[in-house]
Amino acid sequence: MPPTMLATPHTLMGILIATKVTNPWLALPLALLSHFALDLTPHWDFFTFREKVTLPIKKKVCLDVLIGLTVGMFFVFRALPDRTQAANIFFSCFLANLPDGVEAPYIFLGKEWPFVMKVIKFQREHHSRLRFPWGLLTQLVLATACLLLLAL
Repeated sequence: MPPTMLATPHTLMGILIATKVTNPWLALPLALLSHFALDLTPHWDFFTFREKVTLPIKKKVCLDVLIGLTVGMFFVFRALPDRTQAANIFFSCFLANLPDGVEAPYIFLGKEWPFVMKVIKFQREHHSRLRFPWGLLTQLVLATACLLLLAL
């Protein structure tokens, strides 16, 4: 089963990094690294302790990605007309979610491509899971902290 944290906390961390670290040469690598740091935080996701990827889970994953994308685009458009900062936010959000996005061919198409399986294996080995509802609570706390820091 692929490991993944909900997309929205990753997106919010990408936004926070891009907003506080306006230099893209620093923000973008930090956004990518933040993905793995967040995955080390004990959390719950749609795949926690499940063996099969079912259609209802796929639908929930799509909804989660849509929420994350909406939140990210809100902050991208809010940064305009500063196109550099808008791009920094966009690409930071993208990179903060990229490792989970690489798993999409496996999750949605059942493709076990070697690179995808290596990413999944790496993430499994560096992932901390917690049962519902406590694992969702850690993500809500994280998302709330990001929003509060963005408000400063």
